[in-house]
Amino acid sequence: MNKYKLGEFIRYYRKKQKVSQADLCRNLCSVATMSRIENGETDTPVMMAQTLLERLGLNVNKFELLLDRDDSRYFRRRDEVDEAIWKKDVLLAEKELAAYESMVDDDKLHQQYIKLQKAKILLLKAENSEKSSEPMEKENLFNQAEQLLQEAAEYTIPKDNSEEEELLLSKIEIEILLTKVRKYHKENLLRVHRYMKKHYSMELKEEIYPMVQLELAKILMEEKKYSEALQEIEDGLEVTGNGRSYCYCADLHFLYAKVLPKLNVGLEEQVQEECVNQCLQAYYLYDFDGDEQAGEVEKYLREVLQWECIGQEM
Repeated sequence: MNKYKLGEFIRYYRKKQKVSQADLCRNLCSVATMSRIENGETDTPVMMAQTLLERLGLNVNKFELLLDRDDSRYFRRRDEVDEAIWKKDVLLAEKELAAYESMVDDDKLHQQYIKLQKAKILLLKAENSEKSSEPMEKENLFNQAEQLLQEAAEYTIPKDNSEEEELLLSKIEIEILLTKVRKYHKENLLRVHRYMKKHYSMELKEEIYPMVQLELAKILMEEKKYSEALQEIEDGLEVTGNGRSYCYCADLHFLYAKVLPKLNVGLEEQVQEECVNQCLQAYYLYDFDGDEQAGEVEKYLREVLQWECIGQEM
């Protein structure tokens, strides 16, 4: 990796975003080492470089020219692992992850990634175990996954941080906080929410931020904080509206229709009209994707909103 170009990149974007060296390198290296990295005075392990760049909200794929041939093989192998997990191919994921593990040393960032992916594989196994009659097996898989996620977090993520304290996160650190075992944890959602609000690339924001806002809105609804929930939904829809992705759009529209009446006494005509509009937008998006959730929206329109024009409109 070209250490001079890397240092220039990091220093430029760190100063542009008004981030201190201490906040950027927290739990990665000392401030003195961070200073040497920015001045091009030391070689930086590829995974540390990736983490530093991503903590500044940058997409590391845009910096491929900085990578040596040996560096790029880590990313290629990670892509194989990620794709196998995305396809829910447990055996292939285990094989690829074992191959990756044999390539790397005991550097904490490599080990953090390995523990995260092992946790995901366990969750896939738990998903498959739902088809069996062994509830204890599923619970055991959940417990193992939680333990691995906790160990992965401990490498670089502080256990607690206040709203005033700057917490910068790489994509791997975000994944650790947002990997769902039994349910999403509100504090983890809030930590990612605070980071994404201030530091992000548009691509990263489109990919992750609406999901965070959706899940946070669900929790706020359970807590009967309807105004706050609606604000998160509206912000999420704004992000998807300004970007190129409509990911989570349907979910946000449908949840909007459920939250809005909670802020009003009764279902007044204007409120009902807006709820119907939100449901229709959700329905069309679900239907376009062939998502079975379209049926749930149709049921909600008929049974809750008492909307009788569904046959004509749909």
